[in-house]
Amino acid sequence: MTDEDPKAPKEEPVRSKFRIAAAAAEEPVKVKLHFRVPPRMPTVYAHHMLIQGSENEVLVSFFEVIPPPLLGSAETQRQALEDSGITAECVARVTISRQRFPEFAKAFRDFIEEVPEHIAQAKPD
Repeated sequence: MTDEDPKAPKEEPVRSKFRIAAAAAEEPVKVKLHFRVPPRMPTVYAHHMLIQGSENEVLVSFFEVIPPPLLGSAETQRQALEDSGITAECVARVTISRQRFPEFAKAFRDFIEEVPEHIAQAKPD
């Protein structure tokens, strides 16, 4: 017996193309791709992102801003921030092949289009 809703649309498994070394000239083999997040994989918060490209790859760096502890009056705190600034610490870097980058960009665009309107209109940090 199954708990699946018979009216629910069936999801197609994600597939990826791989070339078998012995048959490099043939068509790629389509295989089911299983996404796994290890239990101890850290989750970090990113306030900023920097994208840099080269001929063959795109490097995406994610940064978190943690304000320094500030003491004193509001004016003293403001002056301390103006004098020292705030550091954006890189918390993750991802290298993507230039060939695959358009797929990643499309996934972001598609996600943004699907976000409920009340969330999409939220002001960024």
